[in-house]
Amino acid sequence: MIEYVNPAFEASTGYKSKVAIGETPRILKSGKMPEHIYEGLWENLHQGLPWRGELLNHRANKEEFWALTSIAPITGDDQQITHYVCIMEDITRHKQQEQQLAFQAKYDAVTGLPNRMVAMQRLTNSIRLAKNVAPMCWLYLSIWTTLNALMTALVTVPVTVSWAAWLNF
Repeated sequence: MIEYVNPAFEASTGYKSKVAIGETPRILKSGKMPEHIYEGLWENLHQGLPWRGELLNHRANKEEFWALTSIAPITGDDQQITHYVCIMEDITRHKQQEQQLAFQAKYDAVTGLPNRMVAMQRLTNSIRLAKNVAPMCWLYLSIWTTLNALMTALVTVPVTVSWAAWLNF
């Protein structure tokens, strides 16, 4: 049960202290984290060990946010766990930047299509799956690089996007 929240908790989560105090930390649970994460968290805490990890939570308005969370048990004089203390840092912006970088590493910024590396991986996988199926069609993708240099983006990009959609890339 939550016994205390500071103003940073209120600002970050949108839960006022009057609402949060008396509730369990489940009020933050988005329901989108695998259960084994919570099982490992509680296993650590019940053994008297701290836990640190990333949790996808939600604010009072149900907006999701990523929190780098550290939780530690507090023990009394008899070494029994009496309370837990939790420190959260909102890392949503960091996670969004990670996702953007991962996307940019694999997809073209203009068309949103897979880059040559991803396209070749998908083609290789398709060939591996197809094995003995004929006929096999090979496309020489560097033709599009030449077209892109010769034609304007107004023509090349829509044609490339349409072509990729047709091929289910």
